[in-house]
Amino acid sequence: QYITDNNGKPLDKNPLLDVRVRQALNLAINRKAITDRILQGAATEANQWMPKGTFGYNPDVKDIPNDVEKAKKLLAEAGFPDGFKLTMHVPNDRYPQGPETAQAVAQFWTRVGVKTQVEVVPWAVYSGRANKNEFAVSMLAWGNGTGEASYALVNILATVDAKKGLGASNWGHYSNPKVDAALDQSTSEFDVAKREAILRDSVKLVSDDVGIIPLYHYKNIWAAKKGLKVTPMTSDRTAAMMVTKDSAK
Repeated sequence: QYITDNNGKPLDKNPLLDVRVRQALNLAINRKAITDRILQGAATEANQWMPKGTFGYNPDVKDIPNDVEKAKKLLAEAGFPDGFKLTMHVPNDRYPQGPETAQAVAQFWTRVGVKTQVEVVPWAVYSGRANKNEFAVSMLAWGNGTGEASYALVNILATVDAKKGLGASNWGHYSNPKVDAALDQSTSEFDVAKREAILRDSVKLVSDDVGIIPLYHYKNIWAAKKGLKVTPMTSDRTAAMMVTKDSAK
């Protein structure tokens, strides 16, 4: 019900199942404008689900350009030269600047022909409906508790399988057998270098498939009184062991 033709009628096929459409939506977004103007520098542009310097980050995956003309060309190649209508859902009480980000993304998509409107709903309603895959496009911010790439693979990108405990937050029901295989390999590999290579390969698989459309990484900010030093963990968690006495004071 949230994806229609330009007259509001149902489409014969779901455009989002075509990788060219997902690529077009990805390229239509100006991430720098979002991080600079909406997040006011409190976030960094994302080209994958883990930030630079973390375990599993793939340096071979390049930053995603903002290419409006290529986006329009891809939509036309996919059979949607005039675009279509889309509704994106976002919670209003969960993510800092989440609704504002969604509005910006909607404008970028509308400019390439995918006429997008945003519906903002409370998290209590949003999470339940998103988990049932009722939305065409949903927004998720994922804090990485382990500080490495497999955490999101298990919860967001693995094929949904409740019995195995996989894909609990895979709201779009994304499924790629190669990504699932990479996750299996990463959980059984004990050699650190080999395991990191597997995770990096999984990043490339998801990127090529546009399994998710990454926007930005929030910056965590800590304040400490004089005489204390805070050394952040690679996860997004705050823990007591991060704080030590500053020997210079």
